[in-house]
Amino acid sequence: MFNESLTNKRFMLVFASIFALGAMPLLIQQPNGAASAGLSLGFTLPIEEALHLILFLMLGVYASFLRGNALILVPLSFILLYVVGISIYFDHVRYAMMPLFMLGSIILFALSMVVAGQRKCMMAMVIAASLGFHFGGYYAGAIPDIAAPIFFMIGNILAFALIFATAISFGITLYSDRAANEAPVQD
Repeated sequence: MFNESLTNKRFMLVFASIFALGAMPLLIQQPNGAASAGLSLGFTLPIEEALHLILFLMLGVYASFLRGNALILVPLSFILLYVVGISIYFDHVRYAMMPLFMLGSIILFALSMVVAGQRKCMMAMVIAASLGFHFGGYYAGAIPDIAAPIFFMIGNILAFALIFATAISFGITLYSDRAANEAPVQD
């Protein structure tokens, strides 16, 4: 699916489209104040926590050094299991469809493990998924009463996509610079 031909421009286009398609409908129509509060608080929480931000950036840079499928699959694994981790704490009577979202996330994670191919990529995906699951549980405790939990989760996902896109782009730049410096000079 994704291979070495995934260039910086294509990668940026993928994450920019994820961010735009995820954010635009929410910015255009916000049904109430709780949705707006949930979206804004969810988006800012991962960015405000300095240690979390550093960890997410390191995970993205590591994925960029793995290259190939890891560019997309490592952040995707984090986000998919984050959805499972935070959804466990939602009120399943009020949000009756959340168990189906959890099931879908688990199935997509299993499918992404099949696509991974490389052992290093698979290990990075498992580590990212574990972190995502535990951060989901942690962030579930940070949802304020005023915020709608679903919009809080969507805000988190948009922030994660932005952080990972930035980190992977930075890592690709570092990797390219290192490869250029190691290449023999031809006269």
